[in-house]
Amino acid sequence: LEDFLCISRVPPPDHGAVARYLLSDPVRRELYPAGQARENSFEEFKKRLLSVYGPEESTGQLIERFHALHRREGQTIEQYAQEVAEVGRRAGVSERDLVARFAGGITSKEAYLAIRLQEPTTLIEARRLVSKVMRSEEDFHQRRQTHTGNPKPEKTEATQSIDDLIREVRKISLKLEKQEPTAVRPPRRRDGCFNCGGLDHLRRDCPHERRRTQRLPTSTQGGEPGNRRMLPMAGLQAGDTPCVNGKLSGTRLDTGAMVSVIPESLWQIALGVTRGAVSLDAANPIRQWQESDTELQQVREWIVRKAWPQAVPGGSRLLKSLWSQRDRVVLREGTICRVWETLDTGETRLLQVIPKQRISEILAAIHNCQSGAHLGVAKTLAKVRQRYYWPQQREDVEDWCQACQTCAARAAPPRKLQAPMQLQPVSHPFQRVGMDIVGPLEETQSGNRYILVVCDYFSKWPEAFALPNAEARTVATALVNGIFCRYGAPETLHSDQGRNFESELVKEVCKLFGVTKTRATAYDPQSVGMVKRMNRTLLDLLAKASIDHPDDWDAHLNRVLLAYRSSVHHTTGETPSRVLFGRELRLPVDLVYGLPRDMPEQSVGEYTQRLRHDLERLYEKVRGRLAESSGARSFGETGRPMNQCMNRATGFGCKSRRRPNLGLTETT
Repeated sequence: LEDFLCISRVPPPDHGAVARYLLSDPVRRELYPAGQARENSFEEFKKRLLSVYGPEESTGQLIERFHALHRREGQTIEQYAQEVAEVGRRAGVSERDLVARFAGGITSKEAYLAIRLQEPTTLIEARRLVSKVMRSEEDFHQRRQTHTGNPKPEKTEATQSIDDLIREVRKISLKLEKQEPTAVRPPRRRDGCFNCGGLDHLRRDCPHERRRTQRLPTSTQGGEPGNRRMLPMAGLQAGDTPCVNGKLSGTRLDTGAMVSVIPESLWQIALGVTRGAVSLDAANPIRQWQESDTELQQVREWIVRKAWPQAVPGGSRLLKSLWSQRDRVVLREGTICRVWETLDTGETRLLQVIPKQRISEILAAIHNCQSGAHLGVAKTLAKVRQRYYWPQQREDVEDWCQACQTCAARAAPPRKLQAPMQLQPVSHPFQRVGMDIVGPLEETQSGNRYILVVCDYFSKWPEAFALPNAEARTVATALVNGIFCRYGAPETLHSDQGRNFESELVKEVCKLFGVTKTRATAYDPQSVGMVKRMNRTLLDLLAKASIDHPDDWDAHLNRVLLAYRSSVHHTTGETPSRVLFGRELRLPVDLVYGLPRDMPEQSVGEYTQRLRHDLERLYEKVRGRLAESSGARSFGETGRPMNQCMNRATGFGCKSRRRPNLGLTETT
């Protein structure tokens, strides 16, 4: 840069200003912070540039330097925080490490505790917190000095001279400590006897000790090799705990021992002396159980003699089972075992044969103990089959688990028996009618927001009434005027458990007209599935009919019902009007284009007779179609994803459709 400035013929006094001008704005702000005095000399420019962007320490050195930071004497909190921030930024540490280093370097205990309690997230918050605590401490000390009346004494000439003298003594001490390693030390004194102080022998060879006692104690009162004890007026004696003058001692002493002071038990452990394996055969109770059982004693004799009887022996099931598997029954260490071979891996395992009288003890040890934890039949049976053998293990394990009181106390309560659901077939129109409420919808100009939908289960004839609200009085009025007075009272009225349908008013109306009121099972919309499906179709048709004017959907309600009543239903195969009235409805298209008159004129009697015959034939057809449709729904929807639930009866994760869940509950 200096050569470039010289070639550019920039005057030397202006080199610093031109070089500063060539810097970018971020670099210029970092080299020359705002508010500082600026010098235009090139030497000052080089000094600033090298101090910021010169050769830096390695990352490891910076991290080591960062962790060694602490607040120095005379350094303010702000200066210490700035130093921590700068070194931490260069070392690349996180904000959390900055706060931790800042807290670890302050000298005030109260400030450190405040940081630990409040846990500031940034270094700036920690600095503010420490400054606040330090100011509080200073105020407290000032108030304390004011109350006590003992202000800090000022230094006089005498105290100043004493401080200077102490400072000089410290300097001399430091100088001597630095020179001490190089100073000549006196030769180390040769070890000698601790008893008489002689340097030509050790304690074990001391003649004075030999004259005092001719025999060194080698054991404790129990006869076992023990540790040594040092008494104040005697030599080393045998004892249990090393001590000096009655106090516990951990000092190493030259005892001059002629015998081993290590206990024999510890010496044998250190040398790894084998005392012999401990046999557990005598402690095996199964062998004793087998020896006390007469049938298993007979089996033992057959195994030892290798002479099994040719015919099936008479006796218990265990004896017959062992005879049938005599090729796999062996004797191992005096215990009768059955050889079990795993089919998958070919691994063989010896299963100890358990007498019948001891089966309960084995099951109690496997199922009831802490290692068994009262697990179920499968896990308990697996543990039994891994270790023991006796006939009918599964039955015994099942009976044991069922009789366990602890398992019974924690088991789920038994399922309440319920009668299986049955289909409710219908044979004629208005034998059973379903109803439901649709809404709230967008309020029309007439003030209607709800629709009462009523549908016949046999003919699929729909009726819908626009209502301003869904209260019980409004529903009962529409039901009586629109259904009971027009088509007669049905035999059964089915609905969900809405409060407007289950009110006392609706129940009283049904009682007056002789109608049986039923309700659907809670949280089971399939119980009123026909009406729910009619609601969906009705809303779809209304949305299409009133797409231009959604606020007058009640004006299109009767026209939509006309279209549905004159359409063939997929379940019955006929239109609802033909099933109900025995004839088709005349539509506007028939009035415009006309229909051929193929029916001759008939009298009232002839027409009535023909209508009755046609309706009987039509009803038979509809009954057959309804039965087929009900069977398809009952047995064909087993695997629907939305019906996933736990069936306690079958144990499967999908509700079984073998029993139609119509959910009909009769109410009176």
